[in-house]
Amino acid sequence: MALTSDASLDTDVKRRVLVSADSHGGAPPGELEKVLARMQRTDGKQVRILENGAKKNPEVHPEDRIREQEIDGVVAEVIYGSTGFTGDDLAAAVTSCQATNDWSAEMYGPHLGRFAPSISLPIPIEPYGGNPPAVKPEAEHIAAAAAELGRAAGLGLRPGLMPDTLDALPYNRPDWNPVWEAACELDVPLSFHVGIGHNPVQAHGPGGAITNYTIVTSQIIGTLSHLTAGGVLETFPQLKVVLTECGSGWLAWAMHIMDEAYVKHAHWVKPKLPMPPSEYVKRQVQVTFQDDLVGVANRHITGLRCLMWGSDYPHHEGTWPNSQEAVVRQFAGVPEDEVDQICRRNAIETFKFTV
Repeated sequence: MALTSDASLDTDVKRRVLVSADSHGGAPPGELEKVLARMQRTDGKQVRILENGAKKNPEVHPEDRIREQEIDGVVAEVIYGSTGFTGDDLAAAVTSCQATNDWSAEMYGPHLGRFAPSISLPIPIEPYGGNPPAVKPEAEHIAAAAAELGRAAGLGLRPGLMPDTLDALPYNRPDWNPVWEAACELDVPLSFHVGIGHNPVQAHGPGGAITNYTIVTSQIIGTLSHLTAGGVLETFPQLKVVLTECGSGWLAWAMHIMDEAYVKHAHWVKPKLPMPPSEYVKRQVQVTFQDDLVGVANRHITGLRCLMWGSDYPHHEGTWPNSQEAVVRQFAGVPEDEVDQICRRNAIETFKFTV
């Protein structure tokens, strides 16, 4: 039996009101040039990142996007764009992120009740292939990220978009505290999206495509442990963490294994947390998935609050335009109130939609 739902099969579909906690956007035709025109062209790599992102995530104007989401019964969605930069030109990265965020605010400004465009942040990330090596985030990068988080949140944008993992400076380091403090003060969630940050060596040969997909998705477990076992969530109890497009089936196991180490390795564990790691996850962490029967089956281990459905529109591995069918298959036999919490209410609360 396959462990993902098959949204291509016919079924008797119960029409539900859905909110997508994971969708994507680029720039509509003619709009990318407006963003690039605002940027300092001193960082050619950053320009290419934006251009490639627009090609991968072909965007439509908000009114057209609303019509496409109505096909799926989606009434609100988080729209993830780009974040981070390669190279060492922080000034150019700040200008790039500001231009991107200003454009998002202008494009979606009239619709911020149903769209939550992510905030691009000037954080160094590892380029694909690891060449050149990633720049280690320094105090000036982190301060710039915290400042831009505050500026863009003032425009109505949310969430802050963070790299999923950074080997150069892991998230359990106190260096990141200015970002956590800003997010708490602003009451803005931080989303750690898979595939942004550390890029593992690409597997080749038989099964390479599946191996790559598995590795990229699963490395988020380290981020969960850094934030939870590393004491970040204990120190910042108001911090809202969203692990995005990573699926949810692994979460119950991760909560279990962290709690096991919390007890069995207590002599070595630092810091000494007053609660088991799983309790911080239940209180402050959410994960998004589009197709995950395992995560749905484990929902009472993780808690319903931890789970949020997303269509991953417009990516081909997503569920659009068959999201209603995908939800029916994943939630067969699940009480309707639980379906509604995972597929609608959790995202409305976290991202402050007004639908």
